[in-house]
Amino acid sequence: MTSIYLVLAIYMCILFGIGVYCTKKNQNVTDFLLAGRSLGVVAATLTITASLFGGGLLTGTAQYAYESGPMMYVYGGTQGIGLFLAALLVHKMANFSNYGTVTEYLEWRFNSKFLRTAASFLSMIALIGILGGQVSAVVGIMNALGFTNTMFCTLLAMAVIIALTAMGGLMAVTMTDCFQIILVIIGVIWIFFTALGNHGGFDGINASLAEMASTLPEGFNVFMNGSKATTLAWMILPGIMYVIIGQDIYQRLFACKDGKTAVKASLASGALVMVISMMPVTLGLMARIDFPELAANGTTASAFATLAMATLPSWGVGIIMAAALSAILSTADSLLSAASSHFMNDFWMCYIAKDADPNDKKLLWVSRIFTVVAGVAAVVISLMIPSILDACFYSYYIYTGGVFAPIVFGVFWKKTAKEGAIAGLLFGAMFVVLSLTGIVNMGGIPGELFSGVVSAIVLVIVSLATANRHKDTAAS
Repeated sequence: MTSIYLVLAIYMCILFGIGVYCTKKNQNVTDFLLAGRSLGVVAATLTITASLFGGGLLTGTAQYAYESGPMMYVYGGTQGIGLFLAALLVHKMANFSNYGTVTEYLEWRFNSKFLRTAASFLSMIALIGILGGQVSAVVGIMNALGFTNTMFCTLLAMAVIIALTAMGGLMAVTMTDCFQIILVIIGVIWIFFTALGNHGGFDGINASLAEMASTLPEGFNVFMNGSKATTLAWMILPGIMYVIIGQDIYQRLFACKDGKTAVKASLASGALVMVISMMPVTLGLMARIDFPELAANGTTASAFATLAMATLPSWGVGIIMAAALSAILSTADSLLSAASSHFMNDFWMCYIAKDADPNDKKLLWVSRIFTVVAGVAAVVISLMIPSILDACFYSYYIYTGGVFAPIVFGVFWKKTAKEGAIAGLLFGAMFVVLSLTGIVNMGGIPGELFSGVVSAIVLVIVSLATANRHKDTAAS
């Protein structure tokens, strides 16, 4: 275990060193929040991939495959679709390179500060909530590694990420994301082919699963049927909706040199995510074969880590665990940086420092202070008051259900009116709240998904009615 701890210690030192190095490169708030709008295709592709792949698509997909079976190949293979659709949105979005947040577009398109503020608030709270979820994922990694003081190790890891983001801003996040996603890809490929060889390839996996069919959940070995297709659709579609409008993705796209670079990076990262997300599914299936007791113990979240520790030598486990931790922390720093961009662009510089010079060093320090505050809040909420995380995740659902239609229709439908966008946001958000509280039940359809439909319908009706009203007023 000493070699594992040594690898992780070196890894943390590298992250901290990158943060210190990038501190001097931030001369103003644009440098801090958008890396000076200097990202090329390669850097943008890697940082977007790192942000999306994260703990969810690595350890999470392995867990889902352990619990649900081969159907998760579809889940892993479709996670890049949201980035493909985001590329189309970027291509069509007017004045793309002038924005710092995706919600800033709403004010420009509809001349409504209310739309921008409401959407930004929900997004910022949701980002902090999701960040809290990443803290919980770090705890899971520390538990799998057998650390006796999980709390201390988790706090140390998050302290490094908060310091990294507060010191170096998006440039530091991008540099570490590039380093981390390369480490993740190497680590996942290594354990994938090693474990696959140990199991006799895919034929061996299928044979082993068939032999233990009686001990598996009903229908586990069935790749696809009607009920599984429905389950996957409800899992996949809300996530795709969020990727299309999520600030943690768009912050990196806005940081690109120009719109063409952003489109290329979004397409490339979508393809990369689709390829590498297939491997954790196979790892989850192999973990099910080797460690069926995880299901009985309720520790399926450790499927990836348990398989890694049983497959590789200790020094290799250190690298793999650093890769898993990288996946989680790369998502964490992305979320933290995105929340800071909302706070500065959509609140501080909108309401408090409206006439401030963007080169004013005070703005840079405000950004750093908020980054620390938001990071500490996420850690405290996750470890000390986990019940509040539910409220933060509700903000994620409300943001997706309410804001998706105004942004997408605003880009693609010229007749979308301000009144329609506001009505769509309010009705979509309200419908999510009604679904989450159980007042409205859509028969298993996720509230944020169905509310997106409600939001779109209301937006179209109100926009058309508003257009007719304006015509009648002009005619009179």
